[in-house]
Amino acid sequence: MQRWILFGLVAGFLLVVGAGAGLWVMRQNRPDQQWVPLPLNPNSSPQDRENLVKTMELTLQDPEVLAKVVQDFSLQQQWDLSSQEAAQELLKSRMFVRIGEFRHPMTQEQLITLDIGVKGVSKEQRLLGEIATALAKQAVKSMGHDQQGNQSAPDSGLQ
Repeated sequence: MQRWILFGLVAGFLLVVGAGAGLWVMRQNRPDQQWVPLPLNPNSSPQDRENLVKTMELTLQDPEVLAKVVQDFSLQQQWDLSSQEAAQELLKSRMFVRIGEFRHPMTQEQLITLDIGVKGVSKEQRLLGEIATALAKQAVKSMGHDQQGNQSAPDSGLQ
């Protein structure tokens, strides 16, 4: 009788540990995305915004930009890929540029934004955020803004 009780306790313990480990693995592999919202001029037309999205997609899919991001974050090793080109292709398929909205936390004002980000899984959340930040910096640089936000190109859609 005591053996059956011990066997039942061990089996129950293993079941609980296995269920916990399975739940943890499932949560770590959930789809996730991280992006950087860049505020747009509220007076810009929807057509201008769509043109800006297309321009940014082409700019960020430039092989030089992708190669720099892949090299800076050593994505070939992070994603366990065979070559730099494979990492560039995976990054190209994971990144996105879209029009979004952002609610200012203090004033509750709704702002139109250009969202530049990367898709992945939850366990890569920090890496995805760093990649999105680097891509947003490249986008801002390509639109003619310097690090302090001063505009040098008059036709960009950012505020």
